Amino acid sequence: MYTENLRKFLETRPENLATQQHDQLKEYVIARLKQVITLIEVEDYASVINLTNYSPSGDGMGSENDYLDFSDVLGEGADIVTVMTKLKQLQSQSF
Repeated sequence: MYTENLRKFLETRPENLATQQHDQLKEYVIARLKQVITLIEVEDYASVINLTNYSPSGDGMGSENDYLDFSDVLGEGADIVTVMTKLKQLQSQSF
């Protein structure tokens, strides 16, 4: 599976790279949000909490809160706004 995915990725033409990145990230985000919905439907609230991260106050950027964490794909502190910003950027770079 990994070799097949790598082979497909290596065949990507540079002019199509942003489109493929956009599409893959979009699929990932949709899957994550569906996962959260499913966990709530089955009342597995602890697992939803495990998908969040804590943001402390004191940095002059707002108050303490928890957010749905996307740092596994976009780096530390990536929340839904970070993901949407990246999707918009990739969309504008697509041909």
